[in-house]
Amino acid sequence: MNAFSLNDLSQHEEWSDYPLFTTLFRKAGYHVTFISNEFIMKQQGNFADFSGSMFINDPEISALQFDCRNTQLHPYDEGLLDDYQTLKSQNADHNLIIFSLMGQHVDYKNQYPPKHALFTANDYIRRKDLTDYQKQIVASYDCATRYNDFILNKIIQLFENQDAIVLYMPDHGEEVFDELKIFGRLHDNVISKEMAKNEFQIPFWIYCSDKYQELHPSIVEDIRNATNRPFFSDDLSHLLLYLGGISCKDYREECNILSPNYDNNRKRLLRGQIDYDEIMQTP
Repeated sequence: MNAFSLNDLSQHEEWSDYPLFTTLFRKAGYHVTFISNEFIMKQQGNFADFSGSMFINDPEISALQFDCRNTQLHPYDEGLLDDYQTLKSQNADHNLIIFSLMGQHVDYKNQYPPKHALFTANDYIRRKDLTDYQKQIVASYDCATRYNDFILNKIIQLFENQDAIVLYMPDHGEEVFDELKIFGRLHDNVISKEMAKNEFQIPFWIYCSDKYQELHPSIVEDIRNATNRPFFSDDLSHLLLYLGGISCKDYREECNILSPNYDNNRKRLLRGQIDYDEIMQTP
C-alpha cells in the first residue's frame, strides 16, 4: 500500500490519504497493465487481502488503477510472460506495466519447475550447523532465487529493444537459516539487527534499454549518481512519477531518489516506528 501511495512513512502519513501512482499514470494518459501471480480478482477474503493488499483486488479501486490485468494464477511465474503476450495488444504509446511475481515465497520448493532444481542438500555440506532437512530448504530457496532471476531476465528481454526502463523491487526478504536458525518471516514487534537485514533489507535495481539510454542520457546519469543513496521502498511512487514525466501537487522531490534534492536524512522506519539505520549500527 505504501509503495503505491504518495504518502511518506517517515512523516507517519497514512497511505489512504494520498493518491496511488497507478491512478496518476492513468490520468496522465498512460495505459496501466497489472500482471500478477499473487493477486487476481477472483480472490476474496484470503490472507493476501487481510495483509493489506485489498486495494489491489477491490473491484472499484482496481478499475481506477488498471486498464487491464490477467485473470488467472499459474503454477510458476513463467505463466505471466504468456499473460503479457495476450494483453500487450491493448498497449498504447505510453505504458506502465506491473509484474507481481510469487518469487521466493514460502514454500520455496513450489516456486520453480523441476527442471530448475539445480541445487540439493548435498551442495551445502560445509553448513555443519544445519540438518539435512534444513540444507534442503536452503537449496530450495536458492533454486527459487535462481528461477526468479531467470524470470526477471525474460521480462527484460520483452523490452530490451524498446524505449523502456525496468525497475525491480521485492516487498520483503526471508530468514533462511542464516544468523537466525529459522526460515520464512517473523512478525515480532521487536526487530533485531538480524531481522532487519534478512527481512527488510531488499535489492533494488534499474535497467535501461540501449534505446532508452540513447534518448534519455541525463536520467541514466541521475541513476548512476544515485547508486549509493539510502532508499525507502515506500518512495517508489515519487521515483516512478519522475521517470514518467508526471507532475502533481503531492509529488515530492525530496522523496525521489534520482533528484539532487533527495533527502538522505529521513528516518527509514520499520513497522512505522523502528529506525532501520539505528538498528543496523548496533553491535
